[in-house]
Amino acid sequence: MVQVVENWAEVVGTVSDVAPSTRGPDWRVVVVEVSTVDNVGGWPNLVRSQVDGEQRLVVTCPAAPLQKRDVQPGQRVRGRARLAGPGQVLAHPDGFAPVGEPD
Repeated sequence: MVQVVENWAEVVGTVSDVAPSTRGPDWRVVVVEVSTVDNVGGWPNLVRSQVDGEQRLVVTCPAAPLQKRDVQPGQRVRGRARLAGPGQVLAHPDGFAPVGEPD
């Protein structure tokens, strides 16, 4: 089993898709067309390496905060995420929020 060091990044971009996740009904897969992937405090930023050549990032997010904030394709969002394992990016439990809304 591969262990990943604790790591965080602040992701800002536009949602291009929200879909069910194979993790279960309490999760969604969000595809973000990335504008920035910034460092958070002193944590390593391992998320940046997961952005593909078309500037897309696939993030598994908790469904509840996405539903509460009505996050939809076309919205500009921000949120924290971490690399949880090979090719697996997970959002912070607070999920993503539309830019301009409080966290």
